[in-house]
Amino acid sequence: MSIALYIGVIFFHLFIYRAEHQESSKVQSRSKKIIWLSLLGIAISLLINLPLQTSINANVTWSQAFTPSLLKETLNHTAFGLIWIVQMIIFGILVITTYFALKQGSLFSIKVWGASIIFIIGLLVTKSLTSHAAGSHHEIIPVAMDFLHLVAASVWIGILSAIVIFLPKSRPKTENGDQSSFYSMVIQRFSPWAIGAVIIILATGMYGSFMYVPTFYSLIHTSYGRVLLGKIILFFLMLLLGAFHLTQGKKRKRQKLGWTLGLELTVGVIVMVMAAILTNLPPATASPGPFDQTKRTVDNGYHVSLHISPDKEGVNVFKVELKDKSGRAPTNIEQVTLTFSSADVQAGESTMIVPNAAPGVFQTEGMHLNMAGRWNVRVHVLTKSLDSFDTDFRVVVGSH
Repeated sequence: MSIALYIGVIFFHLFIYRAEHQESSKVQSRSKKIIWLSLLGIAISLLINLPLQTSINANVTWSQAFTPSLLKETLNHTAFGLIWIVQMIIFGILVITTYFALKQGSLFSIKVWGASIIFIIGLLVTKSLTSHAAGSHHEIIPVAMDFLHLVAASVWIGILSAIVIFLPKSRPKTENGDQSSFYSMVIQRFSPWAIGAVIIILATGMYGSFMYVPTFYSLIHTSYGRVLLGKIILFFLMLLLGAFHLTQGKKRKRQKLGWTLGLELTVGVIVMVMAAILTNLPPATASPGPFDQTKRTVDNGYHVSLHISPDKEGVNVFKVELKDKSGRAPTNIEQVTLTFSSADVQAGESTMIVPNAAPGVFQTEGMHLNMAGRWNVRVHVLTKSLDSFDTDFRVVVGSH
């Protein structure tokens, strides 16, 4: 939230308020105070993040997390430690560039604030490098998506915060001298930023949702899924409020801030809090729930169903159900074989024969899913006439 506020104040002056208006000394003074307060918030969050990560890594209490030896262990022997050091360096440079930018006294110059914008964006990059996305097997695209998600959310919530803070105190006349149209002008200038942010948030959010919440079961039955669902609902509430403000701005009927703009900001802050909670919860992929999927073969029209329960690393029950194109259990099946291969690591394949349990039903149990992550499970069916067909299933295996 501190990063969003820092970005919001700067972007508000650069792109929304602009230099065409004579800014009061009161607004300038308040802007500088908020910039410094946002930097203080960033500093506090970065400093607290080190013992927080130490407590997680070492599985110790908060009081023990401040032990120098444990802090040193986190810094020297974890990927987070290196990134944290980089974060502190970037933050130190950000403070210096901010100091000199404010000393020049201009809040409307991109040239003055260019370096600070680069380093605040750099902090968002490092945050993505410590998120769930960084733990993905192919981490470049997930980290990039997470970064874009953070940038878009920071811009949207940040500028909205600045509008709520500054607009009531900065009501100058516009170029044509019409003071009543100032609110409309601000909302219309903010709208392209909000729309762009929404598009990015939707695209990256959908990518993350499908990546970390693989099943509807995991959306409802895991803490991660439920928090994400609440975040999505609030996000669409923000969309409705934003659309309302855009409509009012185009009609040029509003001359002051309404309570709905404050409500949009409040909902946005809650969404950010929920996003922070998500980063400290195991993804829903850890508990995807029992796997149950049916596919139809192209060659002979058979329906092949694969059931895996509880779909966690370790011992699982595997059941294959077969039906012919008429919906009846076939009687000409000689053998059903399952082949397992990890989609995340190169660990070879394992195969097992599934014994017949009932007409068209084959069931057994085993430990062939021995690690969490994505797996390919191939069902190989051999008929008594020695014909065969394969059906592949993509399974997300949980860890607990």
